[in-house]
Parts: sequence; structure tokens; C-alpha cells
Amino acid sequence: MLDRDLGRIGPEGYEAWLEFWERDTFSEDDLLGRLEIRRDGTGAVTVSPSLSTTEHGDGCYRLTGHHGDYTVWLKFETH
Repeated sequence: MLDRDLGRIGPEGYEAWLEFWERDTFSEDDLLGRLEIRRDGTGAVTVSPSLSTTEHGDGCYRLTGHHGDYTVWLKFETH
């Protein structure tokens, strides 16, 4: 189990992509999945699965790119 603070989006940022990679070569076939994160300007944040990622509820996402099958749990905090 890995528990880490992955990053922050500053107040001027309205969208970001959180990508999960299988190797450190960053070739296209190593991408396991991506989440798109958007802020609407009023403080509300939307997280949408994209590119080989499916949402399973309660912050759980399944990544199936590059013949992988990984599950991650994420917690998003807004301040």
C-alpha cells in the first residue's frame, strides 16, 4: 500500500490530469490510466475517469491500460 500526497493545484489552475504509468520510460504503451480534474471557479471540483480508467465509487478507480489491472483509491481535498 502506498500513501502519498500526489500534488496540489494552485488557485489559478482550473484543470489538471493525474496520470498513472507502469514504467519510467513514459512511452504511450506504458500509460495505465488518467483522471481529469476540473475546478469550476466556485470551488467545486469534478474528477472524471479517462483513458483506460473506470470509477467504482468512494474514490476508487480501476486502471486497465497496457494490459494492466490496478486499483487506486484517491482522496481529493479542497481548501
